[in-house]
Amino acid sequence: MTTLFTRLNALDSPVFGLGCMNLSHGYGSPLLEREALHALEMAFEMGYRHVDTATLA
Repeated sequence: MTTLFTRLNALDSPVFGLGCMNLSHGYGSPLLEREALHALEMAFEMGYRHVDTATLA
């Protein structure tokens, strides 16, 4: 995977990220913890370094 970065203040941040809302509550039933961890491990292996875990208020 080619990694593209953008500058956010003093940090370089990957342009693409992994949205994690669906791992816990976003779309139907949450995943089991082991399934969520496996998904995160696979994403890291594929090159994802930006993981969006923000909650919406």
